[in-house]
Amino acid sequence: LTTISTAVSAAPALTLSRVVGPPMTTVTATVTGFAAGRTVDVYFGTTAKCLVITGSLGSGRCTLRVPAEAQPETHWISAVLRYTGTGAQKSFIVRTDWAQFHGNANHTGYNQYENTVNASNVRNLDLAWAAPIGGVVYGSPVVGNGKVYLRNSQTRKLHAYDARTGVPVAGFPVTVGPGVEAGAAPALYGNIVYVTGNDSTGIPNLRAFNATSGTAITALTKKLAGIAVGAPLVVGSNIYQADYYGRVFGFNAATGAQLANYPIIIPDRLSTTPLIVNGVIYNQAKTGKIYAHNAVTGALLPQRLSPTTEDVTGLTTANGRLISANNAGTNGYIFSSTIEGPPGSVSYSFPGKNYGTPAIANGKVVFVISAPSFTGGFVSATMHCLALNTYGFGADLWQDQNPLPIFSIPVIANGVVYVNSENYIHAHDLQTGEELWSYYSPMPVGAAGASPVFVNGMLYTIASIAGSPQLRAFSLNGDQMPLGAQAKPALAKLKPDFSLKAQ
Repeated sequence: LTTISTAVSAAPALTLSRVVGPPMTTVTATVTGFAAGRTVDVYFGTTAKCLVITGSLGSGRCTLRVPAEAQPETHWISAVLRYTGTGAQKSFIVRTDWAQFHGNANHTGYNQYENTVNASNVRNLDLAWAAPIGGVVYGSPVVGNGKVYLRNSQTRKLHAYDARTGVPVAGFPVTVGPGVEAGAAPALYGNIVYVTGNDSTGIPNLRAFNATSGTAITALTKKLAGIAVGAPLVVGSNIYQADYYGRVFGFNAATGAQLANYPIIIPDRLSTTPLIVNGVIYNQAKTGKIYAHNAVTGALLPQRLSPTTEDVTGLTTANGRLISANNAGTNGYIFSSTIEGPPGSVSYSFPGKNYGTPAIANGKVVFVISAPSFTGGFVSATMHCLALNTYGFGADLWQDQNPLPIFSIPVIANGVVYVNSENYIHAHDLQTGEELWSYYSPMPVGAAGASPVFVNGMLYTIASIAGSPQLRAFSLNGDQMPLGAQAKPALAKLKPDFSLKAQ
């Protein structure tokens, strides 16, 4: 009785399992401080999402899903005792992160959560801010924690900017050291940003910094055996990094503990970021071979593809297939191989050199092929879109006959493909290939391969204006888009949904 009395007299309270996340995030709402056996409605904004019948201690929980249309700003989740207008509220920030190379652990270059800019309003994108970066950047930016991070290859520093305003983050830039692959994208794990760079003795390292303050986290800095290639890969609570000489290192991203059975040794030279699918780690060698190992035990599995003997430009996955971009002779190849079952493959070939990791969304594979006259520099390039299904490739759906060299890997968000050419940033309709928007934004010399990033209604890209390298951000009408907030609902005005059942 004492326990029940205490629960009844306590003030209503609401606890959320998470307070930041993208649209469609699942959130568990726990209510306390109500009387026993009461009906409590839980709302996202002004819409009832789930229902709690409190237990003997006046508490309970239910699960709701953040609406797909929820914009990147602060929203309110409310728990209200039905018919009384009393309850509790907590804020929830809708935000999508682009936390590692090509957006996610599958390297698809696809932001599935974008809901602000689409094919009908992308023409309204305009420059929101530009921040000087002091040197050439070879890799792509990443976005997380409301900040943009990028690795400056020339100054050997890691920069951070407020994602909405472009204001440099206090404590950045920080020195990370040189390295042949110094331009590779950083990777975020929670409030830790990982990046590769050599230490003062020339030993390659996977380095860790506090993503808010820029403070080095020496306990998480790990020595590598050889030149780092590609970017760090974050999968779950682990981080992986490959080196040129065929070693793949694995660590717990939170503690720095080396994973059992790592490094995995591959009898070949590596050139790309690893990929982990269904408990298998795939590494594509410079010879074109794809090596598969059990990601936990390190055991070698049947090899997937041996399609070419030349350079490899990217490895990704979708629809239960591995997608590999390769070159052989004067042709570029896109290969598709089953993940499960026999390691068979199908392929498309094109006259010209394949360039970078493909982007994949909604059964479409978008990639760049340079002109057949490629001799060490681009003359022109064509962006292709192939159909993809569980059996392999279908038709070449469209081609962008852009006469300008295309210098970047494409990315996809909300039905729009974004790519950098020599002098412009472009947006194309994913369905038709039609160019919807472009903006003068020349790439810095040597920055080929730095893809744009589209997240939270904003487009980020590397540019060089009058010889000065910049990180640029575009948004609808060029607004700097400070993080807004939906109005806090009045509890007494929220209306229950009588069709909801208690979970």
